[in-house]
This record gives sequence, C-alpha cells and structure tokens, in this order.
Amino acid sequence: MTVISELHPILRTWLLEGPFAYDLYGLQNSVKVQRLLLDRIRSPQGFHGAMYEVRVAASLLRAGFTLELEDETDRRQTHVEFVATHQASGTKFSVEAKRREGAKIKVNRLLHGALTKRADHVRLVFIDTNDGRLGTHKYEHLPLPLAEVRQLLKLYATDPVGKRLPAAYVIATWAPEEHHLDEVGLPMGSLLWGFGIEDLAPGYRTLLEQVQIRRRHQPVFELLDSMHKHHVIPATFDGEAAAFVKGAPPNSLKVGQWYEVAGPDDQPINGVLESGTVVVEQKAAWCVFRGSDGSRSISTVPLTAVELEAFKQHPATFFGTIDRNAGRRPMKTAMDCFEFLWEIYKVTPKERLLDLMATAPDIADLAQLNQFDLATQYSVRMAEAMMRRTAGMP
Repeated sequence: MTVISELHPILRTWLLEGPFAYDLYGLQNSVKVQRLLLDRIRSPQGFHGAMYEVRVAASLLRAGFTLELEDETDRRQTHVEFVATHQASGTKFSVEAKRREGAKIKVNRLLHGALTKRADHVRLVFIDTNDGRLGTHKYEHLPLPLAEVRQLLKLYATDPVGKRLPAAYVIATWAPEEHHLDEVGLPMGSLLWGFGIEDLAPGYRTLLEQVQIRRRHQPVFELLDSMHKHHVIPATFDGEAAAFVKGAPPNSLKVGQWYEVAGPDDQPINGVLESGTVVVEQKAAWCVFRGSDGSRSISTVPLTAVELEAFKQHPATFFGTIDRNAGRRPMKTAMDCFEFLWEIYKVTPKERLLDLMATAPDIADLAQLNQFDLATQYSVRMAEAMMRRTAGMP
C-alpha cells in the first residue's frame, strides 16, 4: 500500500495542503460521513473515487447542507452515497458521486449506474470529468470537458434507455489541478443539467422565467453559487481577511463604530459610521458619518495597502456588515443585473415600488401584487432596461 510520505513531493503537498486537505477539513462537522470516506480513502483501489466523494461532501456542507448515511448493512438493495438536506428549505437529496476513469468519459454508463440505485429523495448526481485539458469550446464558451459532457447528456436524454431513467439534477465538475500539480491559479468549472427536469431543459426563457426557475430550484442554485465562491482555499477560517492575519489596523472602518472625522464645516466631530464605499482607484473609502446631533457628512478616508488588499479579499464584509453588492463581479448578463437590483429593492415598501412604476401601462395589475412579487417585477424590468441600454437599444 502506498503511503503519503512515499509520494512525489508536489503530489504530497497537494494532498496535505491543497484542495484535498481543504475538503477534508470541510468534513469535520459530519463525523459519520468523514469516518466512512476516510475508510474508503485508505483503500488503494477506491482512493480516487473516494477523493471525489470527499470533494462532493465538503461542497454540500459548505453550502449549508447536512449529510447522513443510509444503512449500508442492508444488502437487499442498493444505496446512494449519502442523503443531503438543505437546511433552509428542508429539501432532501439522494446524492451520488461518479468519476471518469479511462481515456473517454462514458456519461451513459456513469449516469445509468447512479440512477438505477434505489433513492428515496430528489436525485442529485455529481460527475467528475477528470480531464486536464484547459481549452475552451469554440461555440459554447465552456471548458472543453464540460462542453463535451453537456452534449453527451443531451444525447442520452433522448436515448430509449435514458428516457426510462428517473429525473435528476446532474452537476458535472471540472477541476484540472490534479493533472497540473506544478501549476497554480488554474480555473475550475461546473455545469448543471436537469436530466428529465423540464424547467432546466435547453431553450429560450424570459428573464422573469429564469428568476422563477432559480427560485423553484433554489437549493441546487445555492449549491452552485457556493461551489464557485469556495473553490479558492481561504487563508483564515474565522472570516477575517488574510491581509489582517497579523491584526487589523487600529482604526479600521466598521459600521456602527464612532470616529473623529471632519464635520460639515470641516471642524472635527465624533461621528458613527453608517455606510461606506471603497474606491480602489483613489485608495480611499467614501463614508457617511452621523454626528451626535443627527447631522450627516460624507468624508473620504485614506486606506492603507493592507486595507485595500483586505477589501479585495472580502469586499462584502469590509465595513463589518454584509453588503452583497460590494465587489460584485461585473454584470454581463440580465441575471447579473437582476441579482444586483434585487439586493437593493427586495425590502423596498410596496407603496414606494408602485411610485417607481407609476407610468407602467399595467400599473393596475401591478397594484394587485404583494411586495415580494412587485419587487421581483421591478427588478426584472430594470434589469431588462439596463441590458437594452448596454446594447444601445431604446
């Protein structure tokens, strides 16, 4: 049996300090699953498959799922890897993890093996492409391995055998670092396919329909968002920016704390920080302070190089509260615009939303909606207007 100390130094570092170690760390709050997967890892024959199961389990735990094992002592029937429960909604998933082995990925075989197992809950199947190619597909704008899997899944959905299989969420993953151990900063990707799920079938959807689909399948989309967010190993595990590992500056900016700042007449006053925006190009933060007399002023606060680095690492929490729009990735799609606007208007009172939409031709129908649906409509329409403006359309 091969032991880690006998491995190539680069591979040993990858296992002990890289993504695999990070995934093992993620299992610490699921002891039974951790114990089972560690037993599988110790088997040379099942090591690579167990390594992928560790990644899947850790991804689910980091996304807010809990994991439980099925009774594998019951040999009368087959069992999935584990059951994952989305804590926010209570939705349960029967999870399978499959990994490509060999020169070509055989999606039919992998998916058939996963979907013919007994499952008591909604099925969720992960497929590891196990492919080191770094190129991008010419037309689909996906990594080559994921584009190929997408095409194979599409074909299998029309296959007579595939048509008889139960529906499932399929998440194909591409993490090429295992094939490039001497490189850093490699990309990774994932692909969601709704096998037998009409909502997720290819085809045109309006932005409102896309939003509604995401909400109907929220646990899975939250999982994908979490996988993207956590693919980089953090330097700390307490939420603090890596730039502040040795301690934050003594007067770091936190909402709710008091500071001495320049008042409206440039005289120093004590003010509580209400909000702030970092302008990286200016190496400064524009902050709104409220004085003890209730007056408000906007001050520019210079930021050190360490503080700027901390902002780049964790922009949403730089000021001590959660600002989901801070540091958001550039808005390239209508859904990106919607998510940005939704964070702003999701709690806007219904009366204010109706004022903003007063000129809409269907204002009478909009007035019949509840606040949640009205905020959705407003955010969707504003996002569509932003995209039209970007495209130079009226």
